[in-house]
Amino acid sequence: MKLKARAKINLFLHVIDRLPNGYHEVETVIQPLTLSDVVDVKRIKKGIRISSNADIPLDENNSAYKAVKRLGVDGVKIHIHKNIPLAGGLGGSAVDAAPVLKILGRKQSLKKLVKIAGSIAADAPQALFEKPSLGTGIGTNLKIIPKLGKEFVLLTDVVGSNYYKNKKKSAYLYSKIDGIKIKHSKKLNEMKKALKRKNWKEIGKSFENDFEKIVFKDYPKIKKLKEELVKTNPDVCGMSGAGSVVFALYSRKKDAFEAQKKIRKKFRCWTLLTSTI
Repeated sequence: MKLKARAKINLFLHVIDRLPNGYHEVETVIQPLTLSDVVDVKRIKKGIRISSNADIPLDENNSAYKAVKRLGVDGVKIHIHKNIPLAGGLGGSAVDAAPVLKILGRKQSLKKLVKIAGSIAADAPQALFEKPSLGTGIGTNLKIIPKLGKEFVLLTDVVGSNYYKNKKKSAYLYSKIDGIKIKHSKKLNEMKKALKRKNWKEIGKSFENDFEKIVFKDYPKIKKLKEELVKTNPDVCGMSGAGSVVFALYSRKKDAFEAQKKIRKKFRCWTLLTSTI
């Protein structure tokens, strides 16, 4: 059985505080995209076998493998066709756990599947729903919100595989945030009002991602990329998650294409057009 694992972008991301267990409390708004991996799950006699078209871990470090183990199932063969870039802030390999949980855990309650997904990766639970959501706690306490309407999404990346190559990205960024006092100029309540009105322009004005404060200092080129994208007049623009992908949302496909051409010409970087769901 095949299911899609959707990429996501963060329309809002505040890091609130470090918790006693070492994790961090966050406030985030997650928007799934049509861009997706395809996860094919089949039953076999014995063992867990993972394969992929991409160079990813195929052992216990793989989120799909973890999903099988957490469910206590044996005799599973999984092929993951990767389309989502890795380590870009789009859900990467974390979302691949969701189709496995849906297929092999269909007798389990949704609440139980969400809990299992949260034990695998912070980005895994939201992938079970394929709907916009508000995340709190460590990002795994989810409140589903009504669909916001279709926007064309331009994804861009000027760093790629060199992004924090010799560091554990998330651990490093959270440690850097712990070392500064962030003054949030925008509040989640403002974003909630914009979401309720389903107004993409207002959502764009309410966008904020704390990780930008660290990443833009470490990678001025990513900051420059966002500045150039803002000049194309998108409804929403910003870095997704912990980066390195910067996204821009447009109501018209024509505008997204024009922006893509400008960015490719100026930066000669990776770009991809997709849409919200």
